[in-house]
Amino acid sequence: MLNFTAIDVETANSDRGSVCAVGLALVRDSQLVRTVEWHVRPPTGVDQFDARNVGIHGITPDMVRTAATWGESLEEISSLSEQHPLVAFNAAFDKSVVTKASALVGMEPLANPFHCALKLSRRLMTLDQYKLPLVASELGLAPFSHHNAGSDAGTCAKVVLALSEIHDLRTVDSLWVPASSSARSKTQPGPTAFSKANRAALADLPQPNPNADPNHPFFGRQVIITGDLESYSRWDAAEAIAHVGGVNGKGVTKKTAFLVVGDGRTHDRIALESGTTKERKAAAYIDAGQKIQVLTESEFIALAAAPIVQELRVSTTDFQSSEVTAEEPMSEKTGAENDGTWLHERELQAPLAEVSVPHLLPNSSPVPAALGDSPTTAVIADSPVETQVPKTEQLKRRVSYTPNENLRPRSKPKVSSSFVGWLLLFGVVAVVSYLLAR
Repeated sequence: MLNFTAIDVETANSDRGSVCAVGLALVRDSQLVRTVEWHVRPPTGVDQFDARNVGIHGITPDMVRTAATWGESLEEISSLSEQHPLVAFNAAFDKSVVTKASALVGMEPLANPFHCALKLSRRLMTLDQYKLPLVASELGLAPFSHHNAGSDAGTCAKVVLALSEIHDLRTVDSLWVPASSSARSKTQPGPTAFSKANRAALADLPQPNPNADPNHPFFGRQVIITGDLESYSRWDAAEAIAHVGGVNGKGVTKKTAFLVVGDGRTHDRIALESGTTKERKAAAYIDAGQKIQVLTESEFIALAAAPIVQELRVSTTDFQSSEVTAEEPMSEKTGAENDGTWLHERELQAPLAEVSVPHLLPNSSPVPAALGDSPTTAVIADSPVETQVPKTEQLKRRVSYTPNENLRPRSKPKVSSSFVGWLLLFGVVAVVSYLLAR
């Protein structure tokens, strides 16, 4: 029988320790018996609320003023989960939040083993992307309130129970086994269940648009993606790259110019040497002198998804280099190393420091997530302005930027049409004269 506790946490900002909500779903004897959720006061020092996070989950500072501390929350989680394993959808994130928040308040993290329902879904299902709402829908589960901690935890538990029933895997140990294990059920698909982009041969990937602007940074250059993106399926991302003239690939090579790192990671949480196979390979090429620019998802969107970009400016000095740095921080931290002048971005959403939380919640209704399946919602300074752009339309639009005039190819000198006419007339007269003389 299945015994586990599904857990979901929300954070106030990009710091993993800034937990502001917890949801638990208790599964005992293969039955979902209880779902609970509560707000949390983030630990001191990481308790500021960023506009992007508030826009995703709708939790504001006022909502957590009298909430439980993380220390109290950790004790409650331990009591409710007992000795049973914890399960999260993208467990790497939730486990890191629990660990970081615990360290900030001087407590030991939970000793319960963590299992990942996202990895389980990837192994047992064949989808183009594996976001929780899509996985739940594919399994026939009821709609739920995404980014509500209790609702997400409950749906995570239901996903595990559904996959357990479909594949006749009745224990935690039988669900989370290595892909090569002999314990896999005969009805359980093997590790070939990947997305459309992963299954496609290199020649079948979206090909570069020959009519794309040659001044676009991706034009004619190989762009490789590692990890899951929140905003695109792998195939949609490949189409976006090709649309602006970029070259898709299956892995990092000597031709790679950009590596897009997904899984919600920002530059301060990317360590190529200890990352995915593609990241480690990129690190080796970089050490050997190759110029490969690492992009976060928000930086990739800024280049590939025009609707959320207002202006891009490319300088003449760094355009030929693969080294990309940012003039101003984007919605995610870009790190102190970004002191160059290659890219200047202005999003429709004002810098987070300039956006006050109340403006994000007009009439107390949470703003939809800017990077989810719903249309994009942009908030400019003091007044909420919604700009709704369907994702399919985003893929059709080209990135909007102001190219440096020095980068444009020089136009060829124009030849006067009258001169050409006289030249043709002279040729005709000469031919006629020659024929008459014979």
